[in-house]
Amino acid sequence: MTRIRSVTAADADAWGRMRLALWPEGSLSEHQVAIEQYLAGHRHEPQEVLLAVTEANVPVGVAEVSIRNIVDGCRTDRVAYLEGWYVTPDARRQGVGRALVEAAETWAINQGCVELGSDTSIENVVSHSAHRALGFVETGQLRTFRKDLVVPVPSTGHPLSHAHAIDPLSGTFKGDGTWHDAAGKSSSYRVVQTNAATSDGFDVTFRHDFDDGSVVDARFAMTWIAPHVFRLEVPGGNGPIGNGYVFGGYCHYHMRVGESFVEASYRATGDALDVFGSSTRNAEGLYIAWRETLRRAPYAHEA
Repeated sequence: MTRIRSVTAADADAWGRMRLALWPEGSLSEHQVAIEQYLAGHRHEPQEVLLAVTEANVPVGVAEVSIRNIVDGCRTDRVAYLEGWYVTPDARRQGVGRALVEAAETWAINQGCVELGSDTSIENVVSHSAHRALGFVETGQLRTFRKDLVVPVPSTGHPLSHAHAIDPLSGTFKGDGTWHDAAGKSSSYRVVQTNAATSDGFDVTFRHDFDDGSVVDARFAMTWIAPHVFRLEVPGGNGPIGNGYVFGGYCHYHMRVGESFVEASYRATGDALDVFGSSTRNAEGLYIAWRETLRRAPYAHEA
């Protein structure tokens, strides 16, 4: 008998293999990065991952779902979306795919949605039939296109090269932070953050160790799109999730993470880095704000 449950960290390897089988155009390492970000709590797309397992707890299928505000052919602006749907070959035609979609429907209803969207390639006639068998109605066919743009090369000789713009912010910083939420609760945590220039922007990597023993690791890739202005992505994710800017020793960015809108600011003064941020909702659905006081290593104290 197959049962459906939410994915856990213990399922990462099996989930990665199924993701690779579903989307072979991405490498296993790229899928692993996306999985790590999801398990760390950065849930935008997907927002929920449902796993089909056997009685022996062996994963045999997966469904990744999110919520979109625009879906072709749908009537509402909050549509649950089946981002990915996969069943291992040995478990097909046994009701596993149906069970996954039904679980996705239940999740969607609990999120307040009244429509479930999905897509597949024009050539995948097997998937067409599977969707129709589960009550999906085809709303259209689409071919997508892309084109490389020729970016003007400024006098520096490097397209949109602003590596110097983050010099005051570059390096590894360590220190402490404190968060406060709308219910009046607060707690402290330890921080290690590295800001490093790349060929077309810069990366921000950080680790937060909380007093309750939980840990959050994250990495964001910032890519220059204009002087001082960048877009923000999660490596291995599904495209940009925000934007920001850098002027001298000051950096600010905003992004959407799941149903939350997050903003953060960095202010560098000598070997110090002050970090301020907020999110419209935390895990408990409350507004939360934080401040971190960091020092550039090796001057920073060890966490």
